[in-house]
This record gives sequence, C-alpha cells and structure tokens, in this order.
Amino acid sequence: QEAIEWSGRAFALEAVPRHGFTHAFYLARAGQADRAIAVLQQVVRMTPPPADAVLLLGELYERGGRAREARGVYREALTREGMEDEGRRYIEQRLRALSAGGG
Repeated sequence: QEAIEWSGRAFALEAVPRHGFTHAFYLARAGQADRAIAVLQQVVRMTPPPADAVLLLGELYERGGRAREARGVYREALTREGMEDEGRRYIEQRLRALSAGGG
C-alpha cells in the first residue's frame, strides 16, 4: 500500500513514463487492475511509448478477457516512432502469440 501511495505521488509530481509505469505496476500487483489500466493508458500516449508500459497494459487487458483491446494497444504502439528495437520485438512477439491463440 505504501508503494502505491509513494509511486502515485511521484507520478502526480512528475508525469514521466517511469513514474507512471511504477505506479501502475504496484497497482496491478495489489489487484487494482482498473486503476493500473487507467494510469497505463496515460503512459502509453507519451512519446515514445515505453514498451514495458505497453506490455503491462496489454497483459492486464488479456487477463481481463479483453484481447481485442490488447491487440489494439500492441498495434498502436508499433506504429509510433522512437521505441527501442528490443521493446518493439517484445510487443511484436506478444501480438503474434495473442493472434495465434485466437484471443
């Protein structure tokens, strides 16, 4: 609970991807997926979209039975410039796996 509070304060003071991802990570770990999704939706709109945030958002959508939204997040992120190649590869892998699984 304390990690959620402090990471939320950090993101409120300085809305940068690393603070948002950290806050969402702790929210998700605490079972607060809806709140984590809301934070991650903000983070993935930043440029460039951080791959770890895209992957966590997609994972939360998938866990919640929202495969269509997960695919949308992955596809949208792949159209954006500035993402590191390694992050792009992980997102491509996740998108392929999701599509192959019929989800």
